[in-house]
Amino acid sequence: MTKKTVLSIIIASLLLPMIAGAQDKFELTPSIGYFFGGRIDFIQGDLNIRDEVSWGITAGKPVRPDMVVEFSYTGMNSVAHWSPYFGYGNEFPEKEFDVVVNYFNIGATQGSEIAPRLHGFGGVYLGAAWFNAQSGIEDIWRFNITLGAGLKYYFTDKLGLRLQGNIRFPMFFSGGGFYCGIGSGGSGCGLSIGSTSSIIEGDLTAGLIFKLGK
Repeated sequence: MTKKTVLSIIIASLLLPMIAGAQDKFELTPSIGYFFGGRIDFIQGDLNIRDEVSWGITAGKPVRPDMVVEFSYTGMNSVAHWSPYFGYGNEFPEKEFDVVVNYFNIGATQGSEIAPRLHGFGGVYLGAAWFNAQSGIEDIWRFNITLGAGLKYYFTDKLGLRLQGNIRFPMFFSGGGFYCGIGSGGSGCGLSIGSTSSIIEGDLTAGLIFKLGK
């Protein structure tokens, strides 16, 4: 785990209780899961991000019985593999590099009780995706939309289990550039994204719910 990753987790952990409202009831949920890295298609080739174990933390503040406002952080250490298409290998040679994928989101979930102590929910989140490359390649920040759904089971009034699945959509717009320095000698810059290109990532998580506050 890199220093930047540790710093991100610390900052998120400090901000979550403040955002949730330390004087009111809120839920704090550290979690672990499996992250599906996804693929980005460029005119010159494609970039695949390897699936790996993820970690995260979520703070939620109920605003009414069936709705919770949430702030969350999810991270994953992975490897990205760049494969050039035919004719682009000299300018943008094949390459692998370490990358930390980070998501910072805020949104709301709505749900209902489907059995005693068991609640189902769905949510929509907006935020930032940070692709933190570890080999001198330029970091990328993107706006993202995340859709999630899952189950909560409360063992007691203070402790529960949360299972959730998410689909994540970082916004890579047509004509935008990507990594500088992916080319030979670090001189290549601004790979071209195809007009229909996008990346879809997702994850499955499990976490313990701690209900805090008065």
